[in-house]
Amino acid sequence: MTLKPVSTYERVPEEHTYAADGSGKRVCGARTREGSPCQMVPMQPGGRCKTHGGKASQKVGIAHHNFKNGRYSKHVKGALSMLYEEARNDENWLSLQEEIHLIDAQIMALFENVDEETGEHIFSQKMLNNLIESKRKLIDTERRRIVEAQGMMPIDKVRGIVRLLIDIIREHVRDERVLMAIQRDLQKYL
Repeated sequence: MTLKPVSTYERVPEEHTYAADGSGKRVCGARTREGSPCQMVPMQPGGRCKTHGGKASQKVGIAHHNFKNGRYSKHVKGALSMLYEEARNDENWLSLQEEIHLIDAQIMALFENVDEETGEHIFSQKMLNNLIESKRKLIDTERRRIVEAQGMMPIDKVRGIVRLLIDIIREHVRDERVLMAIQRDLQKYL
């Protein structure tokens, strides 16, 4: 008897998920090593026997215990997919200004809570300190992001500078061997 390698998760036609004796009893139906449908009783809800993955988790997407971030998942659908695309196309995705404004609003809301009888502010000093510390960290991070962004040069500008350098080199260098050597070196790094 020759065994052919067949995936145990390979689907078989629907007629093979019922017992071969015509009793109408449901069976696993996964292909066995011999190539015939498995005749063991399936587990719920997977529809396969315990040998062919019936005990495995039937959850998919976010509900699955092994779900990481869903970036490459086929289960990112509907509104989540649209929100994902919107976030991907946001030019200011690194900006923390919205979070800074939110913390400002939370701090202002703390100071608006005044006791009616005494006229004193009602808030936890620890809560205020936490908000101020969070705001400080966000401002520091945002400042670093802006400084780094200003130091970066757009790729179009870099290409323009390289073209300008090549034109200057061609204008002033007349030796063909030197020009070819410069061109080889530039191609190595670009």
